[in-house]
Amino acid sequence: MSDIAAAAATVDAQAVALSVVYPTDDALLAADLHRLVTRLQGARTLLLGGSGAAAYLASLPSSTGVISGDLATLRTTLQRLAGR
Repeated sequence: MSDIAAAAATVDAQAVALSVVYPTDDALLAADLHRLVTRLQGARTLLLGGSGAAAYLASLPSSTGVISGDLATLRTTLQRLAGR
């Protein structure tokens, strides 16, 4: 996850999007997601999608972790982040 955070910082990304499908009960993944949020330093939004995303929301700070249920929601969220 540190590579993802470093890449986001390098390109000055406003958001990082990840799809979580399986497994939905991996403690290591939950810890990795929490570290990623920390490394994004609040300057970037973490967007989670996929069928397993909801299982990890509790492991994230409440100010982070938009769950996108479908592509239309993801598109709307990205447009909002871009200021459109």
